[in-house]
Amino acid sequence: MPPRATELKGRRRKLPFLVVLVALYQLAKAGFFGWVFLKCWDAQGGQFPPFGDVRNPLFESPYFFLYPLLGLFCVVLAFGLLALQNWARAASALLLIIAVPWWLLQTSGGHTSMLFPVEPSTMLAAFAAEAVAVGILYITQEAKEAFLPSDLKPLD
Repeated sequence: MPPRATELKGRRRKLPFLVVLVALYQLAKAGFFGWVFLKCWDAQGGQFPPFGDVRNPLFESPYFFLYPLLGLFCVVLAFGLLALQNWARAASALLLIIAVPWWLLQTSGGHTSMLFPVEPSTMLAAFAAEAVAVGILYITQEAKEAFLPSDLKPLD
């Protein structure tokens, strides 16, 4: 399958398949955050959703509304990555750099996770997936070249 191209200031840049996969991953996360928000909204005062007790203070205002905000952030990141914007790549890395220590501090103090009151193995799997996505954006040769400014790109 030939790589897609995006137009930037009159020059065409290739959109690597792995960057598309990372953007789709961001959109999947946005969908998940939206689903969690809707499940919590529906379960207020009723039965528990499959992922936890919504009577936990985490799900009270204003934390309850972190889910749609995180979902919106993931959508913006996805479109930024598809447009090969370096701010989106940096924001993905920054989100991981902030989230992991924040979660570790919360769980080491005996508190539930600020965003997901689930067992640590689930959170570690989510962070591992996020680390792979960020690694793709910074380590793979195709992605590194795609995010270079067009005046610094190697000639084909």
